[in-house]
Amino acid sequence: MYDYTAEIVYDRTCENATIRYTDAFADLTAEERVVNNYVTKQSCNFEDSRELSGLQSQYTCIDGAQLSFIGRGLEMSEDASHSLTIVSGIADNFPTAQHISCRELVNSRMSFTIINADGTERVFDDEEVAIARMAFSLTGAGTNTGETTTVSYAQRASSGSNANRCLPLRHEIPYGGSVGNFVYTLDTADYRTPDSSAQA
Repeated sequence: MYDYTAEIVYDRTCENATIRYTDAFADLTAEERVVNNYVTKQSCNFEDSRELSGLQSQYTCIDGAQLSFIGRGLEMSEDASHSLTIVSGIADNFPTAQHISCRELVNSRMSFTIINADGTERVFDDEEVAIARMAFSLTGAGTNTGETTTVSYAQRASSGSNANRCLPLRHEIPYGGSVGNFVYTLDTADYRTPDSSAQA
């Protein structure tokens, strides 16, 4: 097992970045590394830091932590697709190209709550919501693209209004080996400022 943190610092243009790793198990003794007969605490096998450059040379670059949220601003029409450069800092993961495509536009029953800036609430209790199912997959890696992650976003209305704020309502992440998905659903989106939400 591993335990480490990765800090990614970008320059103003997001053209260059430095990834710094901190290994929580680096200074453990041999005895402290043993969890049980089958599990041990291992040190990371990569350098303490890495310099990245040319991040904007092919596609727009974003941090991996923003990936599921960037879909909110993309075109949500059937067959629409986009490519981005992603930096995640996970293990030896160098910047990768991510392909995002709209799989389908459907109506789906959802339950979630939106708390507006003024404190008023809009509650959806198993209600039908127009969603866009967006597929996220690696590209430029030959056949080693892995399984596809799918995020369901609330669609804009045909009038152009965005009452549901293109929220990511459902996130399906493959477990691996085609055995199923981790499924995360949005419970509450709170648009109050931190001070006002603390006072409520």
